[in-house]
Amino acid sequence: MIQNFGSAVAKWDVSRSWASRFLHRHADKITTKWSAGIDRNRLQADSGDKCKLYFDLLHAKMQEYNVEERDIYNMDEKGFFVGRTIRSKRIFSKASLAQKERTAALQDSNREWVTLLACVCTSGEALPPALIYQGTSGVQSSWIDDDEAEQHQVFVSHSPSGWTNNDLGLAWLTQVLNRYTKAKARRRWRLLLLDGHGSHVTADFIDFCDANRILLALFPPPPPHSTHSLQSLDVVLFSPLSRNYTTELNRNSQRSQGLTSVTKRDFYSNFWAT
Repeated sequence: MIQNFGSAVAKWDVSRSWASRFLHRHADKITTKWSAGIDRNRLQADSGDKCKLYFDLLHAKMQEYNVEERDIYNMDEKGFFVGRTIRSKRIFSKASLAQKERTAALQDSNREWVTLLACVCTSGEALPPALIYQGTSGVQSSWIDDDEAEQHQVFVSHSPSGWTNNDLGLAWLTQVLNRYTKAKARRRWRLLLLDGHGSHVTADFIDFCDANRILLALFPPPPPHSTHSLQSLDVVLFSPLSRNYTTELNRNSQRSQGLTSVTKRDFYSNFWAT
């Protein structure tokens, strides 16, 4: 694209190296950055007017129900492959690259899925996390058989896919959110911010919230397709958590020289280490 733009301005076809040389000449003013694609409907959802409508409605409901900042909670979920890592930047010698030596990082092939349900209060405190393991025969003690397990509070369950479902969504609401926030709120209304995932928005889920003075604010809607910009946990929690989990997996692979496989039992210790 830059090459085409340069050719249009110069009125002749610039060389393929023109763009890189242009960047080098103006390095004090411009730079490069990795960029991922964004769907058109998501981009349109990011308009200031639509976000303003969302926050105006949210603010109005907070005033209507007298919600205090210390009673606002944000919940979201993040999935992990037990033995798979995300892309990471590594350093190589130019000689090794020239000889086309292996540059991929060693990782385990275990693609079993574990879902994390995380919830954080605006006051900065975090509720005990929930871990949903992939399995069909119930929770096994070996999955969390760790020397430091007794020091942690964690809700552990399972599903055939490792994802949440309607029952697990309701169980999290009753056994985690309500259990750990009801005494603090006393009779005040609590506000729960979360996306519109099917396992979160069921009749039983909503009825329990109404009966226990929990106000729900879902995105989307409004505004649709905008959780990537409004869901703060994606940025401040899940992104660094994914990087740190990859770091921990790489460290363990290097220690074992790839001779031991990563299992669901290893996930717990790797997760808490991050």
